[in-house]
Amino acid sequence: MVIRVYIDESIGKNRTFALGCVIANDSMWKRINHDWKRCLQRKNRQLTRQGRRRVSRYHASDCESRFGEFKDWDVSEKNAFVAELISIVNRHHIHIVGFTVYLEELAEFYPQIEKEYAEKAAYGALATLLFPEIVEQASQISRQPAIKIVYEHGEVAQHMQYAYDSMKSNKPFGELFDSIEKNNWKVIPLQGEISPITLTDPIKIVNAPCVGCRKQPAESMGSPILSPGGPKGPFLSRRK
Repeated sequence: MVIRVYIDESIGKNRTFALGCVIANDSMWKRINHDWKRCLQRKNRQLTRQGRRRVSRYHASDCESRFGEFKDWDVSEKNAFVAELISIVNRHHIHIVGFTVYLEELAEFYPQIEKEYAEKAAYGALATLLFPEIVEQASQISRQPAIKIVYEHGEVAQHMQYAYDSMKSNKPFGELFDSIEKNNWKVIPLQGEISPITLTDPIKIVNAPCVGCRKQPAESMGSPILSPGGPKGPFLSRRK
């Protein structure tokens, strides 16, 4: 059974870095897509009747800050809309996993990380932690999962391929991974109506039915990217 995993990152106000993912099979994604589109259509019909700007999709950060397409929304309207979207997530069997680390703690325990590369190093470390969790959750969905990873191609995502390759070479779990691709979410089977940021924005992730969301102490991460004797990613070894 094909299991699709959408991964995204977020940087919090308190210098926290989070990496989260949503995990489900293709049939489940199609059901979510159907309900999600209907919710957006209902909201857009209401906005049209009120002579207001329609929304193209839900974007967590824009909606929370009432920016962009959500600029003229008040707090109560925003909260009601988000609550309806969360109810859709609650109705479907999806798995959500996320890790968060404080960047200051990361720098304290790994002083070789230069400040400007801290977010990239955190991404790599949390990605390494995330993959075993993905295997565990995908195995609960199917006895023989074929895991497809999709992640956003951004400025801090350079370590994702490294983490994937490391997990791929780890038998027997590596055999469960089918493919990895980086994209701007146009490949998502939900065709842009539901962005992975909707579910994996780690600032909001605690509001969803989260299987395993937790803060990770920097000293206990044990990532091969950060371990003194292990492989070092390009952003740890790079020097001015």
